[in-house]
Amino acid sequence: EGIKLKVCGIKDQKLVLELSNDSEEDFFYGEYFTIYKKEGNNWIQMSFQPDMVFIDLGYILMAGESRTLEKPLDMVMDMKAGDYGIYLEGAFADFSLDQDMR
Repeated sequence: EGIKLKVCGIKDQKLVLELSNDSEEDFFYGEYFTIYKKEGNNWIQMSFQPDMVFIDLGYILMAGESRTLEKPLDMVMDMKAGDYGIYLEGAFADFSLDQDMR
């Protein structure tokens, strides 16, 4: 129960996500996200391209609702095939890349 983040797939170098609010309270979130790469038993934070910026917007996900989001993977540096995770406002989901991102 609570806030859940699910990776639905990758489309046009964007990570397609479903953000669900299974709590009884509204959830506030923004554009910012962090990508981690799994190396052994550790999660290493990935760097963004130098020209990556986040617009400071706020969104509300009402209690009981879900929303589809897209996050640009081409703005993350050195995305090679492997296991990754995305962190968004307290929610985390993992995913794998079968090939390097360009």
